Amino acid sequence: MKLCKSVSVTAHTGLLKIFSLVLITSFLLPALCFSAEVEPSDDIVQIAEDALIEYRENMTETLLALGFRSREEMDNATIGEGFLKYNVYRDTVLKDISNNLYEMCTPVNKWMFIVKTPEKGVMILDVVMSGGKWKAVGGGLSKSAKMLNEAVKAWPKSSGYSYRYFDIFNTNLHYLAVSEGKNLIGFIPIQARNASNFNPRDLKTTMEIMPAVREWAANSTDLKYSPKR
Repeated sequence: MKLCKSVSVTAHTGLLKIFSLVLITSFLLPALCFSAEVEPSDDIVQIAEDALIEYRENMTETLLALGFRSREEMDNATIGEGFLKYNVYRDTVLKDISNNLYEMCTPVNKWMFIVKTPEKGVMILDVVMSGGKWKAVGGGLSKSAKMLNEAVKAWPKSSGYSYRYFDIFNTNLHYLAVSEGKNLIGFIPIQARNASNFNPRDLKTTMEIMPAVREWAANSTDLKYSPKR
């Protein structure tokens, strides 16, 4: 007790500064760091590859309409990057005051795979959990496939980057979060209507995105699909 009483005002001030710095740092870190993303298992990748083979055999005209330039190009297409799907729900945004958009993401039972040629992404093939099993359920979203393929080329995993794809639920707002190690670099908007102006290097910050997300959460009344917390 005597030791505590003898501490000077200057020392108290110094301790308060240190304590404040620790609090500020602990508040900021969740927005800057995050855990590594999960990768699709070999079984899930195989389901996507088997589905692509089946689609080639049974859906030739449909696949050509989605953006393949020829049957030969379609036959040589491969399964590219796979993204576990995440959603950001309204009730999560309303309850969370941290502005940590990355941590507001909730995973859903869906993998999205780019079907690509050497030059471009052509379509998205979905693999979802249905009846306790993973199943391929169809393909489409050719503009999104093109943008996502350009994004992973611009930020390659071979250089240490990783990704998280998420939607602001029930809106047209879709993003690819890009990280390097445990550091969040930024968000790439994946907006099909703006595909012609797409630049995978044009990263957005959380603070650029959050005003629109919070406005959506404040004005939307659709809570019925939000998960229980």
